[in-house]
Amino acid sequence: MTRNRLALFVCVFVLFCSIGPPSWAAEQNVTAYLTKKVSVFEQRGKSFKRIAKRSQNEMPSLPAAVLEASSKGFVKIKTANGLVWLDTMDVKVVPPKTSGKSTKKHGVSSSSKKKGFHTRGIGE
Repeated sequence: MTRNRLALFVCVFVLFCSIGPPSWAAEQNVTAYLTKKVSVFEQRGKSFKRIAKRSQNEMPSLPAAVLEASSKGFVKIKTANGLVWLDTMDVKVVPPKTSGKSTKKHGVSSSSKKKGFHTRGIGE
């Protein structure tokens, strides 16, 4: 019976360490404004609409915590006027969001045995 408990404890421990609590994940922060006037967006359904352009002085002090990230390239931060979305092209976000490792092999795929019949332009 003790062996079963020990095995259960080890399995739970390994599972907990592999998943981990959300606080172990790296939090994203806006660390720099890349433009003089930062575009501020509002989410409307599935799209985003620019509502203003604010100078860097009107934006919150850095680093600003990213509250939510959109798959369309926007991040939500808290400002004095409430929550707003920023385009990731206007700000530097650290750590950057990654899409994971690519499984695609990068290379030229062309068969040397195939004949290509191409038509070139007139006079070439």
